[in-house]
Amino acid sequence: MMQNIDNKQIAIARTLTVLAVLAWFAAACVAGLRGIVNQPGQPPLVLLSFIAVPILGFVAAYLLSASFRAFANGISLTLIVGSHLWRFVGLGFIIGWLNGALPAGFAIPEGSGDIIAAAGALALLPSLRRGTASRGWLLAWNTWGFVDLVSAITMGVLYSDGPLGLLSAGTVTTRWMVTFPISLIPTFFVPLFLLMHALTFKKIADMPAPTVAVGILDQGVKTVNLASGTVRYVDIGNGDVLLLLHTIRTQLDYFEKVIPLLTDRYRVIALDLPGLGHSTIPPGANFDEPFFRHSVIDFIETLDLRNLTIAGESIGGVLALTIAAVLPERVVRVVSVNPYDYGEKFGGGLRRSRFGFLIALFEVFRSWTIETSFALRLVLSGGFVDPRNLPRSLFQEFVRVGTRKGYRSAEYRLYKNWRSWLDARELYRNVKVPITLAYGARDWSSPQERESRKDALHPQRYVVFEHAGHFSALERPDAVAGLILAS
Repeated sequence: MMQNIDNKQIAIARTLTVLAVLAWFAAACVAGLRGIVNQPGQPPLVLLSFIAVPILGFVAAYLLSASFRAFANGISLTLIVGSHLWRFVGLGFIIGWLNGALPAGFAIPEGSGDIIAAAGALALLPSLRRGTASRGWLLAWNTWGFVDLVSAITMGVLYSDGPLGLLSAGTVTTRWMVTFPISLIPTFFVPLFLLMHALTFKKIADMPAPTVAVGILDQGVKTVNLASGTVRYVDIGNGDVLLLLHTIRTQLDYFEKVIPLLTDRYRVIALDLPGLGHSTIPPGANFDEPFFRHSVIDFIETLDLRNLTIAGESIGGVLALTIAAVLPERVVRVVSVNPYDYGEKFGGGLRRSRFGFLIALFEVFRSWTIETSFALRLVLSGGFVDPRNLPRSLFQEFVRVGTRKGYRSAEYRLYKNWRSWLDARELYRNVKVPITLAYGARDWSSPQERESRKDALHPQRYVVFEHAGHFSALERPDAVAGLILAS
């Protein structure tokens, strides 16, 4: 149940928090000055208390006090990230090692980790101020910084001269770290900034995903409820019905350059495949070829589309063929561009991209994979002859959509079930309508694979687009539109 918290309550929470932090800092100073943090030959109970008690207190206050929660959530993310610039102090750890005051096993990794965290904060600040910070980069930086601080606590204890100092050689230890004023780092700053990282994780999770379309397709956007959930689609133009099915890891906006070239001849319908774009992400779905095929058939039947031409690219190119194979009473023609029905390993054909090896991260980390905008751009760029043909605004939309709750899980399952797109070739023999088959000259498929599909499908027309890769609708929109318009 929501609670109404007024500004006075938040101000009280802020005041009490400042007082608590000041008391904590004072206690850390007293403990450092009196030397009770430094406990040679004993378990570091005082040190661990300075770490555990404030963290537990913060968690309890956050869970139990609505006013404290409102205060904490109201702290500027720019301020939180900027406060980590103090971690350039990690340079002092390395200097301490060079001077023989700290062991290399502690000073080098922990000092370097802090420097990287501080540099990352510095790099993020401009985009945070503009409100354009990448969620992926922010999450990557925050994870690094959090793990670095946990590692610093762990390694500091393991290199101590107490009974837990298992890595200590007995000469150079981390005693310097519990000597005042350096002792303020483990007793105050490290736990304080662990809390800042925890709050940052919460703010990242609360970042809203966009719910509107972008570009020239805004005016025709609609939604329809299907068995798989709500599907977003665009319906624009007049004439015979043309259904466009987009590529792997994109959405209906992928066709923003092609649709304007078709609307004088066709009533153009393009949809976000379930789980992609802004369509519902159904929990538990396999996101394999049969799932997408059945969902698109449900879409066609719900809208009662007939005398239908289906044109698709990549996974959309496969779906155009398999849907025509099982729905001959509604489909009159198929245009399949760069069908995604090949591959050797996890993820399928996308692994053949110049940077497709990055997809292997999903095999390891699954739905927990961090997909930064930089990594996504690298992978997608491998599908272009000239990566500049991917419009910046469209790419930013792909990035934003990727921050939707559950999207990474859907993406993982799509890559996991890559073999289903190869198995779909068994349905090709059942396609009885005219087929147009096209490939970008630099598509990820091999020449032998293209010839094999040509022999299996017996297309009415076969075309290879020069100066085009896997994403031909963006690289050669005129040629793709011309292919669809040709009858």
